[in-house]
Amino acid sequence: MTSLPLFPTGPLSADAPPKKELRPYQDLAIRKLMVLVSGGTKRILLVAPCASGKMVLVSYIIRTATVPVLFVCHLRELVEQCVNELAAQGVHNVGVIRGDDDRYDPGASVQVASIQTLSRRPPLAVTPGIILIDECHHAGSDSYIRLFRQYPDAIFIGFSASPSRLDGKPLGGELFQHLEVVATYFELLKRPDWLVAPDIFSSPLKPDLSEVETLGGDFQEDQLGIVMSAQPLVGDAVGHWLKLAHKHPVLGPVRHVNARGRMVTTLERLPNQSTDGERRRTFAFCSNIHHSMVVAEAFERAGARVAHLDGKTPSDQRKAMLADMRSGKLEVICNCNILLEGVDLPSLKCVVHCRPTQSLVLWMQSTARAFRPYGDITPLILDHAGNFDRHYAPHEDRQWSLVHKPIRKPGAITLKLCRNCYAYVQPHKILCPYCGSEFPKQEPKTPQQTEEELVRRSADPMDTRRSLFTKMALLARSRGYKPGFASARFLEHYGTWPPRDWSEGLKALFASDEKWQALNARREERKKLEAEEEREWNKLESGDTSEIATGQESDGTSKLSQCSDGTSEPVTHCEHDRLLTDSCHFCYRESDGTSEPSATKNHHQEQRTAYNGTTSSELEYRAASDRTTLGTTPEQRAAANCTTTTTQTEQRTAPNGTTTTTPEQRTASDRATSTSPMQTSEQRTAPNSTTTVTYNDASDRSVDPWDLPVDQRFPLLTTEFISLAPDESDDIPF
Repeated sequence: MTSLPLFPTGPLSADAPPKKELRPYQDLAIRKLMVLVSGGTKRILLVAPCASGKMVLVSYIIRTATVPVLFVCHLRELVEQCVNELAAQGVHNVGVIRGDDDRYDPGASVQVASIQTLSRRPPLAVTPGIILIDECHHAGSDSYIRLFRQYPDAIFIGFSASPSRLDGKPLGGELFQHLEVVATYFELLKRPDWLVAPDIFSSPLKPDLSEVETLGGDFQEDQLGIVMSAQPLVGDAVGHWLKLAHKHPVLGPVRHVNARGRMVTTLERLPNQSTDGERRRTFAFCSNIHHSMVVAEAFERAGARVAHLDGKTPSDQRKAMLADMRSGKLEVICNCNILLEGVDLPSLKCVVHCRPTQSLVLWMQSTARAFRPYGDITPLILDHAGNFDRHYAPHEDRQWSLVHKPIRKPGAITLKLCRNCYAYVQPHKILCPYCGSEFPKQEPKTPQQTEEELVRRSADPMDTRRSLFTKMALLARSRGYKPGFASARFLEHYGTWPPRDWSEGLKALFASDEKWQALNARREERKKLEAEEEREWNKLESGDTSEIATGQESDGTSKLSQCSDGTSEPVTHCEHDRLLTDSCHFCYRESDGTSEPSATKNHHQEQRTAYNGTTSSELEYRAASDRTTLGTTPEQRAAANCTTTTTQTEQRTAPNGTTTTTPEQRTASDRATSTSPMQTSEQRTAPNSTTTVTYNDASDRSVDPWDLPVDQRFPLLTTEFISLAPDESDDIPF
């Protein structure tokens, strides 16, 4: 028996070709696997989307193993893929256990077996130390369970893109102990050379499945085939394919607001623009064999090069069909539950789904065949079975479990349907990126809670509700939201508004909190600037540059701001942004296109650093100072900034307009006020209110009321409310 090096890396032999370079997530998966195995975990399930390179992981594990390895699968295509990948990696001591395959070698250290053949034969002559199971969501069947029981001391490693069974049997228990996600669709779709997101279309013509029974967790195939073979449904699917299969999108720069609220330019599809090209090579998934033949005849009548494939098709004829599809001789292959797994055909770029199913696994496995990158062709999914409405997007990440059925991840985005072209698009889109039609504006609605949630939340004690409201108030203040934010989130969570005295108390607190008001003002001003930027961009796109060039508004008024000396100067986005954000999120450039001097950057950085303790009057003073320097030359601005910074440090304007002394003089004055500052309590009255806040240190002039204990943080709310406020260390639940 030949021994192979286990997880430590090393070549099998001196003349072996170098191993295929692993992608980052594959390398990380191998490292995690080593940690789990070394820690005593023997039954591990690895989850990775289709086309993520599971066979590369399999070959790497086999290549670096020091114990006999058994690879098990349920399809002949997977057997061939594994043998070919091992040969490419220099592993040739391989025996194949499948029917009467002439590569059978019971003494080989690596065995690649079909589970159907393996379950009918006696135990292997060489006991495997590692057993790899591909498409392990089938591991709940009796043949796989017998395999687990036959080799209790072996290390089992399963691979699947959708670890779930339609019959609800869990994959945990005596099967697998640990589930590890190798990669997600979200991660892979960031790299177009790894995976490509599809265009998904539905149809206005939906099948009526009300009379179709459910058998074994899915629709009964014979009844389903009768419904789906109706000529209107078949003709609609073929006509839809003829309309879209040869259309390829045109990409261009599109301006939009990203998740951070910034206006960005990205390369996206241009509405109503496409190029005609070769029709995408297509798999059509049908309900049963008769339905598949009916659909194939309809494609043939429409002039498509089509073939029908079912379980009775000879192996050599099946290989010939896939070869013709690869070469382009065939455009469409109609099948029923055949081309779901083990198909490595990157040129496949379209799936016509005419098979309604209640199985998430079937929906994901059948459509994922088209996600592999192939040139610059965008995958196309035509859903004529209503499966998107049942299971959502096939490339959406799920929360997988060894105990229960998969669920959607919290916060998962649901695509919306364009009623004009029936494309599924991102929910934030105002115009359909496919046909250009405008989505109707919808009034915001209160999220509908399930009856179970409403019953559970209605039983929440009052202190739990107050705790939530207080946390939302803290969040609103920290981010500069208006006080109504806390009430809105309370309504969203409980389906009813909070008590009036809570919201009124928070409004009063907002009115007395200058820092909260400043943050809110910055937020509102930023929105105005972004709206102005978007308006100017739209004018540039439409060719209307009159206002931008002349500095005149549409009504003839000047787009100028008033400086502190009464003069008017152009307002640039940089000038506003330095006062409103941590940095200019558009650029660090002036309106004339020149780079801003480093001295000016440092000057603005000092302003940003000193902002936390700055009053509104000081902000106005600094804004006037900035506007004064913007109109000069770069050299004059640099010199003026140094002077301005020194002046502002030594002498600042107080809220009442008087001039304060230098920091050293203020410190001396504070010390004179109290000989023992750590023991003296000074009462100070906040502006525009009669609320008194207690400070323990008379020399500390920058204490934030929101940094005080909870019972002092909300002076305008009731004592009862404050006594039930949450601990500051609690995580905000939203």
